[in-house]
Amino acid sequence: STIIGTPQLNKGYYVTGKLSTGIYRDDCWFLSPDPDLPIHGLRKYVGVASHLFDSKSSSSELLSLEQKNQIQDDTNLLIMATWRMSLTLKLPWRPRLPTFSGTTLYHFDENHLVFRHEETWDISLTEAFLAMFELKTSDFDNLDKRLSTRLLIDHLGDPQDSCDDEDITT
Repeated sequence: STIIGTPQLNKGYYVTGKLSTGIYRDDCWFLSPDPDLPIHGLRKYVGVASHLFDSKSSSSELLSLEQKNQIQDDTNLLIMATWRMSLTLKLPWRPRLPTFSGTTLYHFDENHLVFRHEETWDISLTEAFLAMFELKTSDFDNLDKRLSTRLLIDHLGDPQDSCDDEDITT
């Protein structure tokens, strides 16, 4: 295998969803432990990837980029990226996943386009899923009060609304 480089990045397409679409085939397969994958098709992948993570509080770091020896008959070029990510999901409570590392294998066809994008993670899918629900109670203190108040107002009416004497019937 050949080392292509060891660039360091703070953000990348994993975080932003903005990847260089010109190097991918439109019918590329995206494979990963992620339950949203596999995805067949570049547009579909970009649509999903661009809405997964909060780019302000997420980061990715490219640790290495290597050209690998051909391992399959249908692969003309294989490049492996090794990376580490710290991600916050775009869910209402903004859960932060544990920092994890992984690899992406980019399989290129005879036209030098990626036809297969294949990830591995050093975190289990179960670990990633459970991390989404490890919430700090302080995150919900004000939410609980707002919800309780809203439920009371919806059920009993807004106490701010004054009641005129003529509205009262006996």
